[in-house]
Amino acid sequence: MSKHSVDTFLEQVRTGELKNKTQKVYVALSGKAINLQDLRRLTGIAHQTLTSALSRLMDMGLVKQNDLGCFAHAEPKERSFLRMQREQQRYLRWLKVGRDNKWIRGDGHANHPKPKKVVLSQQMSILDVL
Repeated sequence: MSKHSVDTFLEQVRTGELKNKTQKVYVALSGKAINLQDLRRLTGIAHQTLTSALSRLMDMGLVKQNDLGCFAHAEPKERSFLRMQREQQRYLRWLKVGRDNKWIRGDGHANHPKPKKVVLSQQMSILDVL
């Protein structure tokens, strides 16, 4: 998420322009750390929708999770670090899945055959190949 996207989201929350479940979760976290079950009871949002909203807020760097599993607003000075950390975690999970499924070799290169070269005769056009 870009800093501009985060700033836009925060402005929409501040003005009340944004009225969705992600906003409801963000507002419910105002001023306190709260665990997932209590947040579910407080907001009335289904588990899957709630975890999706929390994930989106964490991707933006607006929400953090402590060691006890409670969620809270992140401080403005933490946001860019938290965004970068989430992006790195997502990349490392993607890389692990690729290696586990043998899509990516240990050296980090894709594990697929090289594409065959297409040689066009002088009488053929690229449209003949397509």
